[in-house]
Amino acid sequence: MKRKEMTVAAAGCLLFFFMLAARLVSAEEHKIIFWHKESDSTKFIDLACSEFSKENNVILKAEYIPVDQLKQELLKWSLRGKMPDVVFVPSDFIGIHAQLRLSEIPSSLKNPQISEECHATASSCGKLYGAPVLGGNHLMLLYNKRFVRQPAATWTELATQRTELERQDVELIGWNYNEMYWFVSFLGAFGGWPMKGGKITLDSQAMQEALRFYKSLADQGLVSRECGYDCCAKLFFAGKFAYALNGDWAYAQAEQALGENLGVAVIPALASGPAVPMFSTHVLIFPQDSLNGSKGEVLKKFILFMQSVEMQRRMRRELKRIPVHQKVLAEFQQEADANQQKILRQLELARAMPSEPGMTFAWEGMRKGFHRFMTGSVDAAQAAQLMQRIAENEMRRHAQAAAP
Repeated sequence: MKRKEMTVAAAGCLLFFFMLAARLVSAEEHKIIFWHKESDSTKFIDLACSEFSKENNVILKAEYIPVDQLKQELLKWSLRGKMPDVVFVPSDFIGIHAQLRLSEIPSSLKNPQISEECHATASSCGKLYGAPVLGGNHLMLLYNKRFVRQPAATWTELATQRTELERQDVELIGWNYNEMYWFVSFLGAFGGWPMKGGKITLDSQAMQEALRFYKSLADQGLVSRECGYDCCAKLFFAGKFAYALNGDWAYAQAEQALGENLGVAVIPALASGPAVPMFSTHVLIFPQDSLNGSKGEVLKKFILFMQSVEMQRRMRRELKRIPVHQKVLAEFQQEADANQQKILRQLELARAMPSEPGMTFAWEGMRKGFHRFMTGSVDAAQAAQLMQRIAENEMRRHAQAAAP
């Protein structure tokens, strides 16, 4: 081959590879990776992503990550520098905004049809790091009307129903006993809370009383410590439990399983006062400042898509979830049936989950101290002290690691 022909051929090959590389870069820019933890809503999310992809000529790929793994996965991948473009999470994830390098949501994208209370749950240090999509996310009491005529208003009443229910060959109640999101409802009944004024407050008399009461429920055999979330949900849906403590996220599945036999009530009160479950928003967050990256314009459209009246109505009707758009929320409140009215009543008695950075470490402290108490390694006072010490030490360690 002559030198001129070789030069032309080489130039042609080089041009081909440049074009291929450009196409690959273009394809990557049009591919949006979307993580979520909504196991019960996977089909809905996949369909919504497909619709958005077609409307905007992009590929929006949804990937399900179990809720108990999601935070650790995000932290792990943040160290490797490869993150999803957008994630759908409970608003307490805002507390690790620095570690995940979350984009601040600009004021131009702060939807005026979403309340300041909702935006506050997605804010930290005066900055908005999440775009609210769903409200609620709170626990409530579900019951099966086949076995329960009048739902128990107190834990004492609930205990008295046990014998009659056992005669019907059904167990009393189940919930995710070892998960702190459930336990904190009982802490609130004694006047305690994981954080106050931006500070971790686990070492308290309220924590000690909550631990003792909570353990007594298992010691009496009213609830199983071993039956976790999936176990309890499946047994309740199958009519093996008369009651279940579960969240508004499980309502649609419970309704599908039990139909007209499904009832909803407020969580039974303690002698110290009503249970105080947490509520939060579910928000879209943007790791590694993706909202200001090459895919930023498409991601901004995704926020508008998820907060639109049409999508909010679909989530209310199909997922039976609580919308954040004020117009759609007003429609929900007006049209709510008896069960949905109870869901809203329980929400009134709930308290917002703290979104400060310390809440991430408070969860970790509670988990470890709770486990030590339940295994008998420490008493209630020691467990509360241990929770506080672990949480503060973890927060200090992360602060030092993040320091320049």
